[in-house]
Amino acid sequence: MQNAAPFHLKHKPSAKSLIGNLALKLIKNRWHTSNRIEPDENIYLLKNLMVSTENLIRYETLCGFSTSIYLPITYPHILAFRLQFYALLKSPIAFSPMGLIHLSNHITQFKAIPRQAALDITTHITKTRETRLGLEITLTTQVFIENESLWQSESIFLNKKSSSLDFDFLSFKKEHKNLTKKTETWQLPKNLGLAYACISEDFNPIHLSKVSAKLFGFNQAIAHGMWSKARCLAALNLHNNPFIKTKVHFKSAIFLPTSVSFYSEQKNGGISFSLLNKKSGRPYLTGHLHTK
Repeated sequence: MQNAAPFHLKHKPSAKSLIGNLALKLIKNRWHTSNRIEPDENIYLLKNLMVSTENLIRYETLCGFSTSIYLPITYPHILAFRLQFYALLKSPIAFSPMGLIHLSNHITQFKAIPRQAALDITTHITKTRETRLGLEITLTTQVFIENESLWQSESIFLNKKSSSLDFDFLSFKKEHKNLTKKTETWQLPKNLGLAYACISEDFNPIHLSKVSAKLFGFNQAIAHGMWSKARCLAALNLHNNPFIKTKVHFKSAIFLPTSVSFYSEQKNGGISFSLLNKKSGRPYLTGHLHTK
């Protein structure tokens, strides 16, 4: 695994302990006087995690994956979520994990992961960066079977300091003017965020309801970024590819309910894809993947 010795958690953090740690972090943040933004070196480890077949089936159904002997490429995020949240809560940097905005996600699957394998998972904050919009936090997660790395993910989150995010729509249109193959249209219900939260355990208030989203500057509940990525990858039907490398940039919030259009096309030695608002053409995400 990594060079630094990981901090081994004997059990997946309970919801009760996470709530307690969240309350403690919020209190510490209130009295925080340091300007530190550098991450610590702590790596957190969970060993021998098994997949819940019931939860996996619910995930596949909600995201549109067909059943396979292997896990969907995005499913390890579900297994790792509590560990990731724990790592964010334990960080000495003053920010709240609640209300974080997912900016991008990069996954490399070196080998397909069997559904019933015992998995070891590590996660840690690898990088932070101050921007004009707020603090960017990079979280890296890895999945191992018997010390062999099968899967790695890097997510960048934003702890925003302004109530809105800028987006260069004209730049997007120029960059993706040749991506014209529309493959599917999806209707996203208003309870999609809550449905995904019940599977992923990501109960960030911005996803749950109009009322809770308004507390963090959004007029409506928004879809989870990792649901939108999973739905796009499910539409590409990649179960037969053991090696997959894919990166997605989340361009704007998907306010629920809405209708979206999915586009994909062979490009630059792989597949480029995007998810847009059906009526306005406003982009929600852009991505690219390639396989061996």
